[in-house]
Amino acid sequence: MRGDTSLYDFYHRIPYLDQVINEVLRLCSPAFLLMRECKQECTINGVRFPVGVDVNVPVYAIHRDPEIWGENPEKFDPEHFSTEANEKRHPYAFLPFGSGPHQCIGMR
Repeated sequence: MRGDTSLYDFYHRIPYLDQVINEVLRLCSPAFLLMRECKQECTINGVRFPVGVDVNVPVYAIHRDPEIWGENPEKFDPEHFSTEANEKRHPYAFLPFGSGPHQCIGMR
């Protein structure tokens, strides 16, 4: 690698590597379950969530849901993170480090 290009810049020029890393994080996520506190009362699919209740987010199950990842969600397939696939998928279907204010501090 030339001296005028940082490793960080180089990484962003090879999108398939990003797809591979994201697929590894989908199948081997460091956060298999997230817990969040409900800050505002809401109802989702008929289930009422009062303020202050702890909500468990089953990351392991979401990352293996066939409705999100296709027929064989256990299969290692970096194409799950192609530009086209990312545009079709809900942004919270992939949560390797959580999301929102508690997301990984290394995300940029």
